[in-house]
Amino acid sequence: MQPSTANLVEPIFDRTLRLREAISLGHVDDLLTVRNELKELLNRVRNGEERFNRQRSTDYLGLSYPLACWIDEIMTADAVVGSVWNEMKLEGSLFGTNDRAWMFWRQSELAETIGLQDDVAVFYLCASFGFSGQFSSEPGKLLAWMQRCRLTLGLVPELRLPFANDLAPMTDVPPLLGTKRLRHASHAAWTSAVVLLPVMSYLLVTAWTR
Repeated sequence: MQPSTANLVEPIFDRTLRLREAISLGHVDDLLTVRNELKELLNRVRNGEERFNRQRSTDYLGLSYPLACWIDEIMTADAVVGSVWNEMKLEGSLFGTNDRAWMFWRQSELAETIGLQDDVAVFYLCASFGFSGQFSSEPGKLLAWMQRCRLTLGLVPELRLPFANDLAPMTDVPPLLGTKRLRHASHAAWTSAVVLLPVMSYLLVTAWTR
């Protein structure tokens, strides 16, 4: 992942995960204030993409879309604040839609088609940190999608999984060649689990900025 991309998305992951931790400890922040803070961070992502002249298509919504979907999903699923967050979802505010369950996956396909590997990495991190959308009741398909992303990103060796043939074909995206250190780390992690833990996924992807 390019440093410019990491600098845009890392504050959003960090702020959202800190919010979730606070809620789990019973320290519920002013949700409207935090939501507006996250919305501003998402707008910075959109502005940053324009500033760096990132390639776009008329259908692709950019990096802020998967991030908004991820935030909305994990917040609306929360037993404490879910019903409140459901009334102020970021996807609706920023994009005027309520289609994250399937649109997230469609946007990830477009990112692959355009060849935006940093964006694919962000989709992968969102899924690693809890987004499942229409795959919420089909964990095998979610696992197959995540394995496909790892192959696209050059994180792990190929492993044949059930449901892999049910997904859309891989697009012709140039392979990302990581450093020797990253390859060794990812291979070691793969020996211990089929699905990388979210924190390990985050470390592996953001390691490209080092």
